[in-house]
Amino acid sequence: IWENGTFDEQTGTLITGQYGFGGWQYSKGLDISAWKYIIIELHEKQSAGASFRLFDENNYWTKPAMVSMGTSTRKVITLSSLKKDGTTTALNLRHIYIAGFWSNGGKPIRIKSVFLSNDANATGVQDLQPATSGLQPITYNLFGQKVRDMKKGNIYIMNGKKIMKHFFFNDAATTE
Repeated sequence: IWENGTFDEQTGTLITGQYGFGGWQYSKGLDISAWKYIIIELHEKQSAGASFRLFDENNYWTKPAMVSMGTSTRKVITLSSLKKDGTTTALNLRHIYIAGFWSNGGKPIRIKSVFLSNDANATGVQDLQPATSGLQPITYNLFGQKVRDMKKGNIYIMNGKKIMKHFFFNDAATTE
């Protein structure tokens, strides 16, 4: 989102440019008000001076809520306690436009998972086990919630693998 950097999807490695930011942007805003926590898991301690930031305005140059990653490999952030940097103004969880990692740059941040949860002890979707043989496969969304109906264009976890729901000639299909 800001500065030149790289992201390796296979390893989850983000390297930002100097004072750079990498993450997700939602043009219409994302309502996360039904959730209690955002949980960040890293593969290893980072040394890039990283912080996780959430913006409730559709402008990178506004004040975000910021949480330093320090040397932690797991951060459980209580969403209701987030304030915009340097203020007493609560972050508006009904419309998050930008979320991601800021860093000093040039050093890897190895991201294992970032997800919303109502359970502070939850773990990321990589720990889900495939359904046992003979049972209907259990499908999860990327927030780790079980789902019954998959929607076109969305990504899900089924039998421990990422899939995307799409349609060909009116027939439902999934691909890995």
